[in-house]
Amino acid sequence: MAADRTNNSHQPQTLAQLTAVDLVGPVSATIRDDATLWEALERFLLHHTRHLAVVDSYGRHRGVLSDGNLLLDESLDVPSLRHRRVSDVNWLDRPTVGPDTGITRIAELLTLYECDALPVIDHHGQMLGVVTRADVVRALADHGPLAPIEQRC
Repeated sequence: MAADRTNNSHQPQTLAQLTAVDLVGPVSATIRDDATLWEALERFLLHHTRHLAVVDSYGRHRGVLSDGNLLLDESLDVPSLRHRRVSDVNWLDRPTVGPDTGITRIAELLTLYECDALPVIDHHGQMLGVVTRADVVRALADHGPLAPIEQRC
């Protein structure tokens, strides 16, 4: 999905200089927080996406719902998917990052909160997209490690 990444005017030279704005990818679909988890599942399939931007009835950002959230929750069965609301899940309580958040902090948050994506929110409160674990790995492959191996031991 590298082609989906935002084309930015600033070009970081090293991995340590990368920020969320360099890594952010789009969220191709949204869902309201009062929708059922069944509707969320349908939206994942319809849009061939792994993340849904969750908004309230006013269109304000509430969080990001990942397909992994549904797959890993053993308490979900078909009846509960049809009755539970997106707002009922605690997966939305994840941190957000700003466009200038560095890649090291992004990796720390992804690890600390055991999530696979962080929403990137601008200074107006608008969601620009998400940064995923895959984005961080891709950046590492493209730019190399933050420090030489002998310095990291």
